[in-house]
This record gives sequence, structure tokens and C-alpha cells, in this order.
Amino acid sequence: MLRRVVRIFRNAAKVRLAAGAPIHQQLADLAFFRQAIKASPLEFYRYRLWDRTRPIAERLAYLTFGDHRIIEGALHPVDAVNRLNDKIVTAERFRSAGIPMPRVAGIFDARSGEAGVITTAGALALLAGQPWPNGLVIKPNHGQSGKQIMVFRRVDPVCFTRLDGQQIPVNELAAWLSRQPYQRWTIEERLLQHPDLANVAPDVLATVRLLTLRAPDGEVSFGPAVWKIPIDLSGVDNFSANGLAAPIDLATGRIGDAVDIHGRKRLASHPVSGVRFSDITLPGLPAALGLAKRASAVIAEFATIGWDIALTADGAYLIEGNAWWSATLLQMPHGRGMMRDSVVSFLQAHGLVELLDRRERAEREWQRRFGRPQAR
Repeated sequence: MLRRVVRIFRNAAKVRLAAGAPIHQQLADLAFFRQAIKASPLEFYRYRLWDRTRPIAERLAYLTFGDHRIIEGALHPVDAVNRLNDKIVTAERFRSAGIPMPRVAGIFDARSGEAGVITTAGALALLAGQPWPNGLVIKPNHGQSGKQIMVFRRVDPVCFTRLDGQQIPVNELAAWLSRQPYQRWTIEERLLQHPDLANVAPDVLATVRLLTLRAPDGEVSFGPAVWKIPIDLSGVDNFSANGLAAPIDLATGRIGDAVDIHGRKRLASHPVSGVRFSDITLPGLPAALGLAKRASAVIAEFATIGWDIALTADGAYLIEGNAWWSATLLQMPHGRGMMRDSVVSFLQAHGLVELLDRRERAEREWQRRFGRPQAR
């Protein structure tokens, strides 16, 4: 509790120095937004809810962590979420429906007695001896946020070579996989970036995050979309793993300036390659949109899913679907809240109008207290 209070005051002091907002005013506004839309202190600062020069309706349009939990709790059965989180089973479901996904090279599970499952270093070496010109990716079956994903540009029966050049002997890799709490690992063929995007981050696959919204009648629309952009050789593009995210204009495929998860500043170009984001039009975006709609029909028990889709020279590939699609990821790059347009229509169709009514009440209360937006 003390640590949380200290963090709030540190953030308030930084905003006071950078933007001139008095600390007592920030604390009062934080209390208001916590009560009005359940905004956490982290969301209060990430979304600049303290900025009184912004219209109150604009600040109330952010969907909070608390809102997301209400949506998921109302629309997604727990057993369905648990099934979705089993990546091996879910991927097979998509492949059976004809959804293009990375080719599975094998499954590693040292505790398994199933035929065909890799359990030893020797079997892993045999797999690595097959031709994998683009390398392999190893993923934990129940992993989240890109944690413990390993991407290898080259593999052979002796060692696996990571993107940064680090070589891991096969016997050491097998022993490490066996010790981890994730019992099962998917080994997939590594996908390469579309040639038109390879100059941005050539070694690490950057994916599109698309949010599908399924109405009760089955009609599917899209929420805000972003392009997740890697900046190092970790092998993952996750926003929570120090990656960047840029807003996508779904009508044109153009992207805007990117931000990191801290949101301290907007970046007009990639910090490593120097490519300007305003010069990028995502190739094959219509195909990615169509793929997301097809995939949403496969798991129609979910009203909302955040899809990670790769754009390659061979077309769009589904990487995975996420029941917890991260409002932070979808809102920060756009610089505005997602409680608008298709999302509002979606909430109304599913009877979640309390989330909208709460904001209307909060806006009236703000106007009662403060009247017009106050310039500093």
C-alpha cells in the first residue's frame, strides 16, 4: 500500500514539473476517475486523465481494466477461456477449419507418454536435423505476454541459434524445457516478415492486433487496431515486453506514430532501423481482416477476441487469439479511448449499457463540479 502511494506521488510530481498540473488537483481528479470509471492510478497517468485541457467526455471514453473484466465476465464463459488458453488444442481447431497458421514442427513434453511427442534431447536433435530454412519458434502452451517464447534463426542437431547469435546446445535446451512449469511446448516453423515491412524490423515478426466484436446476431465488426513493432532481438513484439505499437487506419492500412507502454512520447520513426512510420502502408491488411472474421466464426462462443496476425509474402497467418486483448495496447497508440462507434454499438447490443450510463453520469457530475474544461 505504501509503495503504491509513493508511486502515485512520484507520478504526480513528474506531471507537475512537465505539465504544470498541481499535485492536489491531480489527486482530486484521480479520486474522481477511480469512482467514475474504476480507473487505476496507472491508467490515470497512462491515458493522461489528469489533463484538464482535454474535454471530460474524451477522458471518460477510455475503457479501463475494470470495464474489461466486466465485459469478459458477462460474455465469456470461464470454461471457454480455459479452452482458448490451451494453445495446442485451439490451434488444431483453427487448422481444422482451414485457418492458415504457422506449421507445427513438433510438441515437446518431457513428461508425456504420447506417441509422436518429443520427450528427449535426442528426439529434439532429430527434429532440428530436418530442413528449417527460416528457423523455429518454441512457445509455452499456456504462456502469456510473450514470456518464455524463444525464436531461433538457425537450428541443427547440435545447437539452436537465437536471433542475437546466442547458441544453445540441444541437450541444454531440452533440459531447460523439461525444468519449466509449462509442461508442453509447441515448436513451429518461423515466419518471416512481408518483404515490404522487412526494412522496419527484419529479424523479428511484427504482428497486427485486430479486435473483433461479435454482435448477438453474429455480425462481426472491428474495434481499434494496432501494429505491434519489435525493437530488439528478443524474438517477440509484445507491447508489455518493451515493444512499440502504432495505430492502424483500417480503411487505408496506413500507420501513425508509435508509442511504448509508458507513453512518455510518440515516435515518428523506428529507433533502430530509422524507418518513418508515416511511410508505411501495411500490405495485405484486407486479407488479415477477412482472416480475423473467419477465425472469429470458428470460436463463436467468444463475443470479443484480440487476434495477432502476421503479414507475410505468402499471405496473412493467424498467430493466436486472445480473450484478454489489452485495452492499454489498443488505446495508447491511438491517443484516445475506445468507448466510441463500434464498441459502443457492441456494448448496447449485448446489454452492457451500465458501462455507458456510468460515463454519462460521470460527465454530468464533472460539469456540475467544474463546468467548462479548465485551462492551466
